[in-house]
Amino acid sequence: MATFAVGGLASGLDTESLIRQLLALERRPLAVLETRRQRLQSVSAAIGELSGKLDALRARAGALGDARSFAARTAESSDPGVATATAAAGDLRGEFTLTVTALARGSIAAGARTVADPTDPVGAGEGTFSFRVGDADPVSVAVTATTSLNDLVAAINASGSGVRAMAVNLGTADSPAWTLVLASATTGAASTITVVSDGTALGVTTTQTGADAEFSLAGIGAFTRASNSVSDVLDGVTLTLRGTGTTALTLGVDREGIAQTLQELVEAYNAVVRVVATQSQTTQAAPGAVTQGPLASEGIVRLIRWGLADAVATQSTGRYRSLADLGITTQRDGTLTVDATKLKQALNADPEGVRDLVAGTNAVDGVADALAARARAAAAPLTGSLAVRQEALTQSLRQLDRQIAAAEERLARIEEMLRAKFAALEQTIARMQRTSTFLAGQLALLERGQP
Repeated sequence: MATFAVGGLASGLDTESLIRQLLALERRPLAVLETRRQRLQSVSAAIGELSGKLDALRARAGALGDARSFAARTAESSDPGVATATAAAGDLRGEFTLTVTALARGSIAAGARTVADPTDPVGAGEGTFSFRVGDADPVSVAVTATTSLNDLVAAINASGSGVRAMAVNLGTADSPAWTLVLASATTGAASTITVVSDGTALGVTTTQTGADAEFSLAGIGAFTRASNSVSDVLDGVTLTLRGTGTTALTLGVDREGIAQTLQELVEAYNAVVRVVATQSQTTQAAPGAVTQGPLASEGIVRLIRWGLADAVATQSTGRYRSLADLGITTQRDGTLTVDATKLKQALNADPEGVRDLVAGTNAVDGVADALAARARAAAAPLTGSLAVRQEALTQSLRQLDRQIAAAEERLARIEEMLRAKFAALEQTIARMQRTSTFLAGQLALLERGQP
């Protein structure tokens, strides 16, 4: 509803100032509600930030809680020109001597005769060009007297036969000599292209048969494979054969990768600690002026923080009893720090012992398991302690919004009432002033003897 100004022309009062002061008094309860809403909103935002950091910690810790995280391996070849290797997580380690005697290759078929231009016809008349790959069924392409080399290439490529057809210039730019070349899409003896019938004038025949790769691993055996990429000989290891010869393959523990993963876990833990510290900080700008962070009064946050610290202190019965034995220690501010040299020494001396402490064993949970459990209990959607607190905050904020809306409506009504009353007062005073002026005039006339 629109408001109107009350000027105080009749009374001489500063009625606008009076109304503002009266409304300011009436607004005090509303200001209290708005301050509480701002406080709850800041608490809700801080809890949301903490939940995100805890979820990141849960993911890191959950990954390290799987013992396979410590089975990460490196694979090195002494002669990359013979073969290279990559290794997924696994238990197989050691040095292997690989000898490659032959590489896998695909098959090629080519025409013995040529045409001057790929748009020239190559058909000998009505017929077919038919071929097969290995033992597969023959693939036939229709050929007529007007079929050009380009037409034949396009038809073969559209057949889905497992070969790639190309028009190749065997001559020069000044003296072109174009013919058809077929190349198998895969390698191996089973990829050999056989021309069944050639209804062209090109005389296409097999010029290279497919061949399997041949290699051996000393002490293990000899192998043949259709591809130069071999992943079914050494468990979790992919060999890429690149040339003939002998190379030494070394499979070892990926100590640098494990150390980096542990560092990332520490960083995720420290992120949680820093959020709690920052959002719980109490500052004093002046005597008596104390400002508390949004989480300073949240007891659930302190419980979560203590729980994480307790998880970090998890003990093991193995060679390494605590994270401190790995060079991971707690600083005065509660964050963790990593002694990279000490951690590397531990991984070199006993990587399985590091695994047992962090990932646990079949009988006992490790540090990562404990951290993941605590983070999950705190940050799990719907059921986590922070999710429950967040829901309570949401309900409180909704209730405050309703109370604030009602208070604002009440203030609007009070302002309207005050303005109406002051306007009526001004009108009454104005009438009284007019009456007084009239009476004063009449009295003045009587005093002068005028009727």
